[in-house]
Amino acid sequence: MLDALQIGSTLVDMYAKCGMLAKSKQVLEELPIRNEVSWSSLIAGYAQQCRGYDALKCFERMRYEGYLVDAITFICIMKACGTIGAIDEVNEIYNETVSRGLINMNIMLGTSLVDVVSLPKHNMFLMCFLFEMKCRGQH
Repeated sequence: MLDALQIGSTLVDMYAKCGMLAKSKQVLEELPIRNEVSWSSLIAGYAQQCRGYDALKCFERMRYEGYLVDAITFICIMKACGTIGAIDEVNEIYNETVSRGLINMNIMLGTSLVDVVSLPKHNMFLMCFLFEMKCRGQH
């Protein structure tokens, strides 16, 4: 039988995917216990609806409340940052994923970073990232 957290996280995800972000946030707020899945679902919903600033606020609150950010959450928040051109935040996220060793273990994380920074105004950042990834692959 599914417990309340699994059901709640599923509802957060369902409402977010349907574009009902206010309802998704309400369900998240009413959960007695939250986890990375429930937070990431709302962040992904904001990113999907091009509401990057809301995603960043949610991401910051998630971290403030002490939840561990995993590769999936990083992928979601990078997409959200891409919708608002928040390259400084992407750079911070990149540095954290490198320091935690996540960027080397998750190809989707690296791919999402390339997607975000591949805009013409971010070419220098992209070139540095790709060069660094190439160098890591040679070790």
